[in-house]
Amino acid sequence: ATEDGYESFHDDSAMRLFTKVVLADQPDKIDILGDFLDLPSQSRWAQEAGFARTTQMALDRAYEWLSELRAAAPDAEITIIEGNHDKRLQTYVETNALAAFGLRKAGLPSDWPVMSLPNLLRLEELNVKYMDAYPTAATWDNDQVRNMHGTKANSRGSTTAQYSQELPHISQWVGHTHRAEITYRTVMGPRGEAIETYVANPGCLCKTDGTVPSVHGAIHADGSSA
Repeated sequence: ATEDGYESFHDDSAMRLFTKVVLADQPDKIDILGDFLDLPSQSRWAQEAGFARTTQMALDRAYEWLSELRAAAPDAEITIIEGNHDKRLQTYVETNALAAFGLRKAGLPSDWPVMSLPNLLRLEELNVKYMDAYPTAATWDNDQVRNMHGTKANSRGSTTAQYSQELPHISQWVGHTHRAEITYRTVMGPRGEAIETYVANPGCLCKTDGTVPSVHGAIHADGSSA
């Protein structure tokens, strides 16, 4: 939680590269497929020293990056789709302070609850939408393409293939796992026509090399990541 420790977590070259791509291409629509924040301190897993006091740093950096993203694409529709890690804050309040669940600022019944990511990240100021209620949270590009965080994580095979088998008539963009993959499928429509679909996972922008503490990682006696 020291300044030096924060700098070690602050290597966000993938995020900066994404912002540069957005600036160059000026997309009409940007969907962030969930797990925007990790929120390990609000998780049900055993706590590690490396998790201490990271929530405020994460909120500050997330707001800073969203501000950069909005500046890079001022006219884009930007949406964060809630993932299971984002949902941790709501679950934490429900578990530990149920009487505070859903509390809003006085006289503002349509606002997001005070202890919610949209409020803490000041998304309304940035004109960023938030689709909550994981795992049902989703957006649609059109009648055939759905974007969501997802629930599947198959370490022994293709995760995107599982989604494709369940709903072979629509295309989907999914997150949840950290690896990039894509599955194509062609099925027969109601009149014998070919319907071509895909399910794709674009990977992630987070560091997965052990620099950031994780549930399946380990830390040294001084609290640094192994």
